Amino acid sequence: MRRFMFVWLCLILVTAPALANEAPPAPPEHRTNGGRAFAYGILAGTAGFAAGAMIGAGFSDDEHEFDGLAAGFIGGSILGGLFLPLGVHKGNHKQGKLGLVMLTSVLTAGAGWGLAAATNDGAFVVATPLVQLVGCTAVEVATTPSPESPRLAAGPMVMDGQPGLVVAGSF
Repeated sequence: MRRFMFVWLCLILVTAPALANEAPPAPPEHRTNGGRAFAYGILAGTAGFAAGAMIGAGFSDDEHEFDGLAAGFIGGSILGGLFLPLGVHKGNHKQGKLGLVMLTSVLTAGAGWGLAAATNDGAFVVATPLVQLVGCTAVEVATTPSPESPRLAAGPMVMDGQPGLVVAGSF
């Protein structure tokens, strides 16, 4: 199992720089796409859950409190809950507010696990990722600025022959 996790980690580390060096797409017009954000959230959340489950299961042995399945599920829930809002944000062309989307995911996960612990019912844990996905997509789409909203423009500008940096916009 540890060898598999090592190979998985090496694969991620080798492919990550190549993926990071992709040419960015053309600046999008106002393209709020909740369906695409939802789909990206599913993909990223599933990938995060799988990676977290492998990492969590790798930590289980006779010295720890949880067995392999429980540790894998906990690790998968944590990493899946962190990857899901990243996928939703990427699926919406990075136009919404990532901080609010992450906060939505963390608060939803905390509420789901808290309800599961308080009621001793695993149904809340199973429903939590779906609620996270819907909530994160709604917050991402809601925080996407409209084309009419003023945006700050930053860039180099030359005034009276003196170069400088000017930030302009309506506050």
